[in-house]
Amino acid sequence: MPTLPSMPKDVLFRAAYGGEDDLLADLIERRRASPDAANISDYGTTLLQYAAIAGNASTCQLLLDFGADIEKIGRYSVTPLVISIYYRQAAIMELLVQRGANVEWQDSRGERALMCAVDKCDLRMVEALLAAGAECDHCMTDDFFGSSALHIAASWGSTAIVGLLLANNASPNLRSPSSGRTALTVAASRGHIETIRVLLSKDADPNLADNRGSSPLAWALHEGHQAAANLLQSAGATVGLTEAVLTNDAQSVYRQLALAPTPEAMVFWGGSLLEVASERGFDVIVSALLETGRFGEAQKAQALVSAAERARIATMQLLVGAGIDINAQVHEGTTALMAAADVGHRSSVEWLLAHHADPTIENHYRQTALDCTTAPDIEFLLRQAVESGHVATKRKHWWRRIQSVLFRQKKR
Repeated sequence: MPTLPSMPKDVLFRAAYGGEDDLLADLIERRRASPDAANISDYGTTLLQYAAIAGNASTCQLLLDFGADIEKIGRYSVTPLVISIYYRQAAIMELLVQRGANVEWQDSRGERALMCAVDKCDLRMVEALLAAGAECDHCMTDDFFGSSALHIAASWGSTAIVGLLLANNASPNLRSPSSGRTALTVAASRGHIETIRVLLSKDADPNLADNRGSSPLAWALHEGHQAAANLLQSAGATVGLTEAVLTNDAQSVYRQLALAPTPEAMVFWGGSLLEVASERGFDVIVSALLETGRFGEAQKAQALVSAAERARIATMQLLVGAGIDINAQVHEGTTALMAAADVGHRSSVEWLLAHHADPTIENHYRQTALDCTTAPDIEFLLRQAVESGHVATKRKHWWRRIQSVLFRQKKR
């Protein structure tokens, strides 16, 4: 729940927040205070919002009877209806709905009251909004996953709310405009078994992939939810190349590769399947994928970095043996040695140094592997490597360190 406002100093706002109806009525009726007054020193919180936040039903009624604007935007740039949902005031929310509050009002992100109620996992509020005519299939516009109410409920595993939304004509196969994910994909990626069951019982398609070609089954496997994966397969989910890689099923991988998959089938959510197999240490599959010749140098380098981050020594040996440059740089100039040093995998650092990884290479921020580590034993290894073969770079590194210390002292 958002932080409760502190008690206002101004008597008008204090009366609304504290439920002092007689005082509030006197201030409005006799002293001509506006029922739509907003406290600019407290994020523009309106009188009606103060009453809603505090759960003062009689005060809300009083303000509305005095003509308070039920749609006036205040705190958090939302209406009193939405603020009542934020603060879990179900009775106030129902009152505002009865008094004609717009249940389809949306903020700048496209978030609506129903989405807020679902996000709070509040069945009572969801029921009230649906009864008032709230539509289920709106999606947020400023959200990467384009979450609808059903997507949000599926992400929380709120099975009762998922069932309620589906009973109120929510589309089980609604794809978000931005990501293409369905509620089933979201539930599968979180491993919510009962939610998956409900969605499948309402004809959710287990093979409907997102915009990057990843199925609900692939997401369940990627996130390690085997029970969810088993349930999806029993419902007819197809095992393709991605799924075969994620399950370390070499025979299926060879079968799928024999079908000459498209370039789009060789990636999972933006990363190559070679990287997926390498970070898991699936060496037989790594070999099979390398044999295809379908991966570029950047993808191979990323696979090596991912293997180094997880101390997959055998996989690194396989990748380097296949001709991948041990000093190749990927995103932001990161090398495998930097990645291993950063996460503290001594075994990876030792292997990489033994196979001529260069500890003096700099990333885009002019950091070497030595700058990336905080582990004393790894720092010792890297210093030894620098001292043994890169004296000039050692001096340069220490000069940067001295400059950094001098800069900090100057700031003090």
